[in-house]
Amino acid sequence: MQENMIDQIQQKYFDRNLPWIVHWELVYGCNLKCQHCYTFHEERKNYLSLPQMAKIIQQLKEMGTVFLTLSGGEPFVRDDIMDIIEMVRKDFFVIILSNATLIDSFKARRLKELSVTQVEVSLYAMDEKIHDSITGIKGSHVQTIEGIHRLKEAGVSVRIKCTIMEQNYAEYTKIGDFAKKLGIRFSSSPVVSPRLDGSQDTYEYCTEPENLRSYFLQWGKENKEKYKDFKESPSVPLDKSFICSAGRTSCAITPDGYLKPCTMLPVKLGNLLEKSFKELWQVKPKRLVKDIRDAKMSDFSSCKDCKWSHLCSPCPGVNYLETGNMFTVAEGYCNKVKSIMNELDIESNVGKH
Repeated sequence: MQENMIDQIQQKYFDRNLPWIVHWELVYGCNLKCQHCYTFHEERKNYLSLPQMAKIIQQLKEMGTVFLTLSGGEPFVRDDIMDIIEMVRKDFFVIILSNATLIDSFKARRLKELSVTQVEVSLYAMDEKIHDSITGIKGSHVQTIEGIHRLKEAGVSVRIKCTIMEQNYAEYTKIGDFAKKLGIRFSSSPVVSPRLDGSQDTYEYCTEPENLRSYFLQWGKENKEKYKDFKESPSVPLDKSFICSAGRTSCAITPDGYLKPCTMLPVKLGNLLEKSFKELWQVKPKRLVKDIRDAKMSDFSSCKDCKWSHLCSPCPGVNYLETGNMFTVAEGYCNKVKSIMNELDIESNVGKH
């Protein structure tokens, strides 16, 4: 019953275009140099001050925001990060995205005292050399592992996350075993996105097709109940609504206070120090936001005739970064999905294993 109630509440948020979850990027800078990172690695100084953040927080409270995700860059490079967390935790459930290298024992205990909902930590390998080669910083693996242990010992809820690339493909199951041994959550994904400046050099780190097929075959086995009634669909109904939380129940705020539909869609809707969230989100939203909310699957190029469209959800952000248009499907993303679907007999692999 409780889960059903949450679903009903989220549906009301969706219907009314209310921000259920807000992703707040606190800083562009990071102490690591991950080769596949989609965001900027710039050290800028025009970050929001605590009083400025307080004004935006008041607006989010008035809009009914429930969850706040804090990220960067690396949020813990900010000297005032614990003050920020203490301030936002009073009104929201807080999730923190971090590499955990800067989380000492004091910070871990304080996060527990503040009842932070979860800290999601990026770990790319159990092999120290592989992890450090991805982060670009020698010794980062040791620091991340120590940070995870500190959080666990302090009683903070932790999730280890791993972006799977060719370089670390053989490592993700080992990370899963490590997480299981510690009794903490683990999730992995082979999705590598373009950078926010549109650069696609990150694609060179993508998992090779054979390993990608193996990954999704295993994923299919683990999720066979969910997809036991899988069937190919020759086409998608032209009036099928495109469901994406971006621009509706989720959004992003940049370190200098600009509102975006999501982290992957680098379109500034306005600065929250100059215009209110309600004005930018509900009263006078930009045409781009309206287009996302009104979109049908038929608006996406090459989707309406694709037999896998009922299982796929194209990403307007990745489309925009790769093509400059939200509705022009990114070839890199699209071709990868098609190749996986076509080369795996999903019905037999998912339904019979």
